[in-house]
Formats: sequence, C-alpha cells, structure tokens
Amino acid sequence: GLAVLWSRRIGRITSAAQSISEGDLSARVEAAGNDEVAALARAVNRMRSHLAGQLATIDRQRRVLGSLLGQLQEGVVVAGADGRIVWINPAAVRMLGLFAGADTGGQNYEGRPVEQCVTQHALQRMLLPGTRASEGTQEVQLEAETAKGTVSVLARVSDVALPDTGEGEGGTGAGRLLVLTDITDLVRTMRVKTDFVVNASHELRTPLSAIRAAVETLARTDFTRDPASAARFVDIIDRHSRRLEAMVADLLDLSRV
Repeated sequence: GLAVLWSRRIGRITSAAQSISEGDLSARVEAAGNDEVAALARAVNRMRSHLAGQLATIDRQRRVLGSLLGQLQEGVVVAGADGRIVWINPAAVRMLGLFAGADTGGQNYEGRPVEQCVTQHALQRMLLPGTRASEGTQEVQLEAETAKGTVSVLARVSDVALPDTGEGEGGTGAGRLLVLTDITDLVRTMRVKTDFVVNASHELRTPLSAIRAAVETLARTDFTRDPASAARFVDIIDRHSRRLEAMVADLLDLSRV
C-alpha cells in the first residue's frame, strides 16, 4: 500500500521533471501533504516557475534587442571567428541587396558563411577572420545594387568579443562588427556641390576675361584719337561688371539658403 502510493507519487514527479528538462514548462506536480515527497514536488514546481520566469525574461530581452536592431537606420552585420554570420539586421539586408523586396530580419542568413551573404569583396575581407581590423581597412566606401537602385554605403568594422561561442576558457570568441551607413544623399549632395563649383567658376571666368581684355585694350588706346573705341570698351567693362555683381548676389543668396 504505502510503498505503492509513494512509488506512484515519485513516478509523477520524475515524469514532470523529465518534461521540464525537455522544455515543457507546463508540467506541474500535485504537492499536497507535508511529507518528503510533497516537499520534493513543491521544489520541482518552484524550479519550473523559476525556469519559466528566466525564459520569459530572456525571450523579452531577445525581442527588445531584435526590435531595436530592426529599427536601426544603419546596417549591422556581426560575423563570428568561424566566418559565419551571427547577426544581420533588415537595414543591412536592404543595403547589401541580399533579399530584394522583403524584410527577413536576418533569419535566412544567420549561421551561413559570410561569402554566401556578402558579395562585396571589400566587405568580405573586413568580416572574415585572418586579418585584424586594427591592421586592415577599418573604413571603406562602396556602391551596392539594391532593389531600389544603386546606393552609396560607408562601411566601418571593429573587433568584438562574442559570448557563448564555446571558444576559449571564458566561452567567448573574437568576432567582427560591421556597421553600414547609407550615404547616398550625402554623396549626391557632394557631387552637386562639385558640379556647381565647376560651373560657377566657368561662369565667373567668362566676364572676368572680358573685363581684363577690355582693360588691356583701353590701356593701349589713345582716347583723343579713338574716343568711340574707348567708349565701347568702357561699356563692355560696365556690362560684365554688372553680370559679375549679379552672379555674386546669387551666390550670396544661395549660401544663405
């Protein structure tokens, strides 16, 4: 009688503990009574509740981290010492043109070799082990083809320590953190600025050349013998001076804008 009852109760506790060890945290053990078996059952239930709380906290932290990285405008790629992708956020997926038209959150790329996910050789060299970031290229600008066209990207890499990799005594491994910034608008602005400076220099040079030529001619002109020519060159100087004045005014207005 009593031995059979205890055996059944212990069997239920053992079964619940086995389910908990397999990840089923819904298992609970009836813990009525004040004997040792009941105390053991309550201990198993407390362990289940504690594990459920820890897993809920880990899951919440993981979702918060994933949400934050997913909302970053910068692309983030983390590679492990084995040359495989540890993490890649949607911005990096878009910038590198890895999955046109969809946000995968990196789920299709984690654990895959860098070479399969990152086609740009400059970025591969920055991410793959064998070259230290402190000795190699830490920053590079490149263009990438995406679903929305060509984008200009500034890539920066740094060494990071990755936990829970099973490498070394501390359980950490060396990895690479690559941050990608879309600088398409900046590059376009700089190109427009350069083109504007070139065009403005050309436009300013034309009236200046005309004024200089008129002044040199006037310096050799005899005003008493050829007053008409003198008046014509003075008119040229006046017209081109007004043109220069208008250009300078436009440049000042543009600088204020």
